[in-house]
Amino acid sequence: MGAYPPFEEKIIEDHGSWYIWQDAMGCLRKDVKTKSSLPSFVRGPVKNRKDWETYKEERLQPVLKGRLPENWPQLIKEYNKRDFPLALGQLHGFFGTPRELFGVENLLLSYYEDPQLMKDINLYLADFWISLFDGVLHEVSVDAALIWEDMCYRNGPLISPDMFRTFILPGYKKLTSFLRGNGVTIVNVDSDGDVWKLIPLWIEGGVTVLYPFEVAAGMNVVDVRKGFPKLGIIGGMDKRALIDSKEAIDRELETRIPFMLKQGGYIPTIDHLVPPDISFENFVYYREKLNRLIAKANVK
Repeated sequence: MGAYPPFEEKIIEDHGSWYIWQDAMGCLRKDVKTKSSLPSFVRGPVKNRKDWETYKEERLQPVLKGRLPENWPQLIKEYNKRDFPLALGQLHGFFGTPRELFGVENLLLSYYEDPQLMKDINLYLADFWISLFDGVLHEVSVDAALIWEDMCYRNGPLISPDMFRTFILPGYKKLTSFLRGNGVTIVNVDSDGDVWKLIPLWIEGGVTVLYPFEVAAGMNVVDVRKGFPKLGIIGGMDKRALIDSKEAIDRELETRIPFMLKQGGYIPTIDHLVPPDISFENFVYYREKLNRLIAKANVK
């Protein structure tokens, strides 16, 4: 759903304990050889309209050939008789894709320095994904679409709600309208950080589910449910409690889970990936306690 043909993944510079490498999207990233941390962004392949036009022409053409698995005909048969949910994605969205292409700082500057370029990029992305998905959805029914954005941090969005409405919302409306017209009624968006100010805009744009609701960024799923009764919610369990103690795990679960399960539209899980400093013992305790609360609530 991104660059095709993909860029060659290769090491550009080797500095002993760390190195700079090129990923499949053409971004340069800095990584440590111990793999003890996430790679950091160095530079994207797009800096201006000329770069975008070249990238679009060479890597973002809406042609399915080469983008599907070699055993796609077999997968069609399996998917159409499945007894499990099937999702499109996870695609990098209308902030996520430009973020990867430009880098965060250059992207934020571009909204001011070349707003028409940013509008053009997002409308092109909407048409691009619609064209790709149209070919797939004629052969397979799909339950959900997954979109990665990561456009917020612990103090709020990286762009204002007004900028979201100007640059991001038109693409969402166009894409989600197409998805609904093809039976895909669940649209999930993944964004870290404090997403409070953007929730109404995502809903207006046709998004039905948000996750992971990071507690450290002030996201309380109980408050979110009270504010948005029909929004699908995934996550919201503070991973730090699992690092702490069994007593902290009890407090975290008992504060949120009974209310959320009673309200419905909620999948309980921690508010991000499981960090390595959560002990296996604590994770098992958390999961067994959660199972008991689910059973007590008698939900499916």
